[in-house]
Amino acid sequence: MSRRNHKNLVVLHMESLSVPALQRGARFPEFTRMAAEGVRLTRFMSSASSSLMAVSDFMSGNGGEMDHIVNFDDPANRQRGLTPNLFDVLRRAGYRVSGNGYPVISRDDPGDWRLWGDAERPFAWHETYDAFAAALDRELTRGEDDAPFAMYIWDLRSHLSYSTPDKPESMPGFKRVAAGHACIDATVGVVRQLLLDRGLADDTLVVSFGDHGDQFWSRGSYFGFVHGFEPYTELIWTPAFLWGAGLAPREHDALVSLVDLAPTLLDLLGIPAERGEAPNPGVNVLRERRPLAFSQNLFTNQMPNKALPKSFSVTSDDGWHLVMSEEGLELFNYELDPTNHANLLVYFAMDERGALRFEPGEATHSHRRFTLNDAQVEEILERFQCLRAALAGLLRDKADACTEHPFDPSALLRIRPRAYTHNRDHRALVDLEANRLELRRLVQREGPYAALLQPEASR
Repeated sequence: MSRRNHKNLVVLHMESLSVPALQRGARFPEFTRMAAEGVRLTRFMSSASSSLMAVSDFMSGNGGEMDHIVNFDDPANRQRGLTPNLFDVLRRAGYRVSGNGYPVISRDDPGDWRLWGDAERPFAWHETYDAFAAALDRELTRGEDDAPFAMYIWDLRSHLSYSTPDKPESMPGFKRVAAGHACIDATVGVVRQLLLDRGLADDTLVVSFGDHGDQFWSRGSYFGFVHGFEPYTELIWTPAFLWGAGLAPREHDALVSLVDLAPTLLDLLGIPAERGEAPNPGVNVLRERRPLAFSQNLFTNQMPNKALPKSFSVTSDDGWHLVMSEEGLELFNYELDPTNHANLLVYFAMDERGALRFEPGEATHSHRRFTLNDAQVEEILERFQCLRAALAGLLRDKADACTEHPFDPSALLRIRPRAYTHNRDHRALVDLEANRLELRRLVQREGPYAALLQPEASR
């Protein structure tokens, strides 16, 4: 296909935005209008609970490109190249590629990590919003050679660490949250209007996605962090849509992972997608339905972090979400409990083989009895076993990258106690040698891991 026949691509990175935030009343009129005009991805799960990991997973179309990284702040960090970088693929297909962000990023620049691919032009960060808007105005048009454009747009003003004239430090902190939301929503409106005014809507595919949400210390203090910790659906269930390029408005209610966007976009643009061998690979969700989506908060081999426990999760397309951290397992129904505050496993006991037994305790009221009835308990047992087996399988796939700082797979065999985590130093909880031995048992399917990886055998 000639490059002049390819659609343009615009990526709208929605910083710090989740579906639970929208459910609580966060106002995004421009985003909501544009989503309604396109394909709304209503069950979209980010594969990471922090921004830079989300960018990497988006660009690579898999969840394993940075499993090997030890130190998050190492300037030599690079993707492994398991799958070609999306923007490198577009560049080779003849696209004029650009990236624009505002305000100037303080750390985690995708250009520094080469998440931007081998671009000749750096990811451009602008000192003022006027300069940022002018760049969008300049770039959202075909050049003289009629080459299609691909632009990554990242408005960071909704991130809590950034202050701008629209969201000054002097503003009350909670009002800064709403102000940041209003800022990035306005940018969505600017982009939409530019494309419409220039008659580019039918020739341009827009994808917009939330990278992660924020959770304001109702579960733990984490030395002040509001994201980056365990991938609860409050953080990873984020809004997303596809717009333009002749797509008819509709709601796509099947499960979609962030890693699915790259292969899906390439197919919509008419460009072949290469599939490498990588953990948690993306699929074209408009042609294939995925039953499960995975997420994590730190790189698999990352050194212990003071504030953040190394955690993984698996989400099903029928409403279930299992989270594993070093302290154990939590199971939620995210449709009933989108903020993941009711760990259903607290009504069960787990034996040394990892098998569950229902123990309702003193919950005798009819509200509880008629909800957690025999049929519901049976469903919880079945879904738990399947989700845990899938998560264990993913962790086996990721084990070869854990050369310095292995995670603890024995957490798959215990229920996390119910407690508020008040500034817990997670480095003190890590026993690397014990983790290394336990990870070897998982890989070799020894002991209880044999049945755990075959859920029907543990019932």
